[in-house]
Amino acid sequence: MLAYTDPGDLVLDPDCASSSVLVEAIRHGRRAIGLTLDRSHAALAIANVSHARDQGAPGRAAILEGHPQQLPRLLHKATPLLTPRPAGGVSSHPAGSVRLILTNPPLDDLPEQLPALRAVLSPGGFLLLALDQRASDRPVGLGALVALTEQSGLEYWQHVIALHARGTAELLHSDVLAFRKPTLAHTRRSATDAVAA
Repeated sequence: MLAYTDPGDLVLDPDCASSSVLVEAIRHGRRAIGLTLDRSHAALAIANVSHARDQGAPGRAAILEGHPQQLPRLLHKATPLLTPRPAGGVSSHPAGSVRLILTNPPLDDLPEQLPALRAVLSPGGFLLLALDQRASDRPVGLGALVALTEQSGLEYWQHVIALHARGTAELLHSDVLAFRKPTLAHTRRSATDAVAA
């Protein structure tokens, strides 16, 4: 959160089951939007965000109902399904206004979600894909995932590995892949370089 955003930036979790992304965002003074199709997840997110606000978290959050593929339309209209108390602070946002998206998507859904995720990111904004290798029967093909995400127009930025110890004999890990939406200046420079070549 601190490495990829500044206070006041908008953070998005397109599948906010437990709302941990929203809670961390508002604890650090960011604005946060969570997306869910499950009202029980929304209720849990509201409770967790409200608790963080009661503990002094300065940021604001809202939970929207919908699917990640609907993000540009949902953010534009931004009618919260539930809003933690106190209300306010998260309103309508045009496409391209999200600074950070942190998600752990089902990999089968990712190709359909990437265009919408890219559309809502601000130039220079980041998409972080958290891949929990502990929950997978087979490791994720990281090279193929990087290629797929780059094909959507995002630049590979960083690979972070989080280690988890289970007991004393088993060491497992989660991979976090960071991608960045090119800035307008970078896009123009790349186009100029391509024409010159």
